[in-house]
Amino acid sequence: MGEGKFRMSRRKSEFLLLSIAAAWGLSWLFMKMGLEGLSPLGIVFLRFAVAFVAVAAVFHRRLRGVSGTTAACALVSGTVLFGVCTSVLHGLTTTMASTGGFLISVNVVFVALIQAALTRRLPKPSIAMAILLCVAGVFFLTDASLADMDAGSFWILLAAFLNAVYIVFVSRVSPRVDAFQLGALQLGVTALLAGMAALAFDAVALPSTPGGWIAVLGLGLVCSAYCFVMQPVAQKHSTP
Repeated sequence: MGEGKFRMSRRKSEFLLLSIAAAWGLSWLFMKMGLEGLSPLGIVFLRFAVAFVAVAAVFHRRLRGVSGTTAACALVSGTVLFGVCTSVLHGLTTTMASTGGFLISVNVVFVALIQAALTRRLPKPSIAMAILLCVAGVFFLTDASLADMDAGSFWILLAAFLNAVYIVFVSRVSPRVDAFQLGALQLGVTALLAGMAALAFDAVALPSTPGGWIAVLGLGLVCSAYCFVMQPVAQKHSTP
């Protein structure tokens, strides 16, 4: 299956990104479920290990012949992704999922600011208005309470910033590498970093309840294998 299999129009890529956003939204439920019996670093490790093994098993032929540039980019994006997911889970240990869901949406503001810094151009008025509407809409939809902000909230704001860095980085490198390989390899990088961190600072244990397994498999297959492999492919045909 060659790179050409994933060519698409910008409209199709943005519908794909919409489905990825929906799957990312599910991750908040699964992460809260997982935290009832697993450590944050343990969840990140299991999530991305499941995702990488699943993608490698199904698309092993597609992962042959990885270039040095693709591998280097996957190392960077996987490291940032590790920071995103670890920060989110540390935040969710004390912050309500609704408030966390709102705070992570602030990444649309960070994306615009990073893009403006890199291009030295302010966002168009239409984009600025869309950002304001997006953040306001998520605030009301999630019923978030800024009065409940605590140390966990700042972890999630850090995750929002790192997620913006990830989005901008992937948008810049995906046209120059094999986007599918980039998405798959970064799963392995994130799993490796989370595994090492869990062994050093936390603990790695398999889920002991059905809810724990649902959380890990949901995070691994839907919210990681699908989201983070297809996101670089879709971003290749869209904008940050």
